[in-house]
Amino acid sequence: MKGKHLWWIAGVLAAILLGLMILYISVYNILEERRTEGADTALKTVQEKAGDVKVMANYTFNSSAPFEILFTTSNDKDMIYYVNKKSGTIADRIDREDFVPREEIVNRWEDSCRNCTFTHIQPAYKDGTPSWEVTFTDQEGRYGLAYFNGETGEEFQRFAFKKNE
Repeated sequence: MKGKHLWWIAGVLAAILLGLMILYISVYNILEERRTEGADTALKTVQEKAGDVKVMANYTFNSSAPFEILFTTSNDKDMIYYVNKKSGTIADRIDREDFVPREEIVNRWEDSCRNCTFTHIQPAYKDGTPSWEVTFTDQEGRYGLAYFNGETGEEFQRFAFKKNE
């Protein structure tokens, strides 16, 4: 009699674990699909204007409109395209050689914020300017965003947000 109960408990636990695993996979797939949903459309837009290009990396940036930022390569040169996802148009483009490298921006940010903790850097399109967005925590524990011009490397905007506790 006790053996039957153990089998029932083991069966129920296995069914719960299987259900949780299926739920996890489903949610992961939905989130991954949402993360990359504009990349295919943006690539088609770029290919219509620039011909055959290969995407090396892509990022999404939300400002006044959502932008898909595509780092591309082709036979001619390496470019960065900023595609407005709402209108489906190329808002801007820049030669990757003219775009300040990630490492240089991180070094400039570290020089300007000595007691801060670096979190992340990604390409951005802020106020019609190809940019870098640096996220960090400052010495007061606030969450911060700093924007650097992608062509000159100069910081042009910084925000700090108090954490809710």
